[in-house]
Amino acid sequence: MEEQNEFENEFAQEQTERELHEAELEYSMREAFKFIEEFGGEDWLADRKHQQSSNKRSILDNMINWFAHSEREEYEKCAKLQKLMDQLNKE
Repeated sequence: MEEQNEFENEFAQEQTERELHEAELEYSMREAFKFIEEFGGEDWLADRKHQQSSNKRSILDNMINWFAHSEREEYEKCAKLQKLMDQLNKE
């Protein structure tokens, strides 16, 4: 009986940690999108001081995949991010 309670407690803790991770990831993705929008997508692409193009490709790819996920389906954001990716790939 004690083993079962210990297992349930571990499971509940893992579930809570996963939910916290998901919440942090959601906050980060939404804030990153908001930042790019406010800074200006083309200005963000042109700003080489903080990140290289390869990092921006990775960021954009991760954001597109995250917003396109079946739980979110935020395709308008994906389209805006894809336009930036296309511009970046032209360089």
